[in-house]
Amino acid sequence: CFVCSWHRRKELFELTRELNCNKLALGHHRSDATETLLLNMIYHGSISSLPYSLEMFNGRMKLIRPLMDLDERMLLEYAELNKLVDVEKSCPHENRTQRETIRKLIGSIEELHGKGPYNVFKSMDKIFEEYLPGKD
Repeated sequence: CFVCSWHRRKELFELTRELNCNKLALGHHRSDATETLLLNMIYHGSISSLPYSLEMFNGRMKLIRPLMDLDERMLLEYAELNKLVDVEKSCPHENRTQRETIRKLIGSIEELHGKGPYNVFKSMDKIFEEYLPGKD
């Protein structure tokens, strides 16, 4: 849920600062970016998602997402092949979030067209503003 992710990020930012690091790599993947795009479009009426990198705290820290081009299934397969341990989530709201609803929507999009979720992700690189409603 939003609150748990906020607390995790806060802890990571504090650890990054304590270790005197200026970069923080997060494990967000293509599925996360697609979910975030749809969440922002549906719930906030904006087109925004997770950037590959983001300067934070007046440039004192750079947040990077090196796994962004990989699908979640690829990472799960890699983890299984390499016997990596899955971290248990203890949030009581984990299965009742807006993000979980969006995951189901993405599943429906994939049933409609197998490459649909990938195309939603790639659409962020192919914006044709002249074909969008805008204010003159």
